[in-house]
Amino acid sequence: MDVNKLALMAGNAVISVLVGCSICAFSGCFGTSVINDTASVSGKVLLDGKPAHGANVEFQSGQNIQSTFVDEQGTYQMVNLKPGNYTIAIKSPQIGQMRSRKGGDISSSSSSKPISIPQKYQEGGSSGFKVVVAAGEVKTLDVEMKVK
Repeated sequence: MDVNKLALMAGNAVISVLVGCSICAFSGCFGTSVINDTASVSGKVLLDGKPAHGANVEFQSGQNIQSTFVDEQGTYQMVNLKPGNYTIAIKSPQIGQMRSRKGGDISSSSSSKPISIPQKYQEGGSSGFKVVVAAGEVKTLDVEMKVK
């Protein structure tokens, strides 16, 4: 057998093994998947039909709590959620916690004034907002709150 043919066959074998390992790693052959092992939820948060700008959206599952904020348009995005059942609380922003998606705090002298979220929405158990997410899932959940 020709030395060049032997080298070519060995090179092809190495490439095949590398491609196979890469596919296996991304599809979860080794017990864990590199892709899609968390979920994300995004949507709008409105209070009496208006964006709840600056509010904190808190996802809780057992002892695991993750939170994000609502931007000027009333949108939020929660990423890297572990699969499971979550209750959702919407909390009033604290002074200095209102943020812009463009970065930075919104000053208290700004025309954007902190909103007051009714108490029943500030606790996950009483808010009535829940979501179940699976690995790799991307969900949209809009939250509509009323003062009365």
